[in-house]
Formats: sequence, structure tokens, C-alpha cells
Amino acid sequence: MSLQLLSWNINGCNIPEKRKKIFHILKKEQLDIICLQETHVTRLHRKVLINKRLGQEFISSDKVKKRGVVIYAKESLSPKFLFKDEHGRILAIEIQYQGEKLLILGIYAPNEGKSEFYKKLQGTMLDHLDYNNIIMMGDMNGVVSTNMDKSQSQNITKDGRLPKTFFEMTDNMDLIDIWRTKTH
Repeated sequence: MSLQLLSWNINGCNIPEKRKKIFHILKKEQLDIICLQETHVTRLHRKVLINKRLGQEFISSDKVKKRGVVIYAKESLSPKFLFKDEHGRILAIEIQYQGEKLLILGIYAPNEGKSEFYKKLQGTMLDHLDYNNIIMMGDMNGVVSTNMDKSQSQNITKDGRLPKTFFEMTDNMDLIDIWRTKTH
């Protein structure tokens, strides 16, 4: 049996009707791990992200209605909180899958200051080198190659690329690339 994963930038879920639609879609999918970015839910109101039908929730939020990452993990995976930042951009949990520990990393990278962000993330990841399997999910807010990007909007500039620090960080890790595209 393989893990069923989904990563989705939801661009805010403070409106109850929108949150209900999102939760309904996610519940129908029968997913093991769900990572939502850009929740826009403050620390004070994070209880609106609790939905036990999706799994145990882990939340990284800010003081203001910006950013935000939440990961839902099925209880059968024995999820445990590892770390988060204070700005709603980084969240890490551990799960048990087929007898192995996996680090699940939820990311909502900034549009500006990516190099500094990824350098800081790399430093944090160095404290967790005992994980052989790391799954990075989220919105990296950048592209690997501006020539290959298929964005329907304007041309992506050099600033839209992922910084070298992202690739330096991933060079020392065995990454599992899992992409699941959904049309909502």
C-alpha cells in the first residue's frame, strides 16, 4: 500500500463556506497526509483548522492573517510533531510507515528573501539528519528553470527561481518526489 499525499495552496480559509468546501473535497479523497499552505488563520483562531475526519492536525501559523501551514496525518501513521517556525512557513512532523520513520516537511516559502529562508531551513534540517526519508510538501514559490516554467502568467524573472541554497539543502538528502495534481 502506498501513501496517499496531497499538497494544496488554498489561498485562505477564514470564510466558513470556503473552509467547508475544502474539507469536503479533502475528506472524499481518503488521503493519508494532507499539507495545506497559505491558510491565513491566526494562532488565536487555529481551532478552525481542526478536522479529525482528515487526521491529526499540526499547525504553524502567524499572529496575523497571513501565511500558515497545516498538516493532517492519519492516526494509523503515529504522527508526532517535530518543529515549526513562528511565521507560519515551516512545519515538520514524523510518521511511521512500513516500519520506517519519515520526516514530513510542510513549506510555504516567501516570494522575496528566498535565499535567506532556504539557508535557515537548511540549518534546521541539519539537526534532523537521522531521517533517511524526507518528504517535502508545499508551495516553494519558485521554479527550477525559468525556461521550462509553464506559468500562464507573465514571464518569471530570475527572482522567481529557487535559490541555490534550496538545491544545496536537498543535495544531502534522499528526497521522495511525489506529485499529485488535482483540479478543483
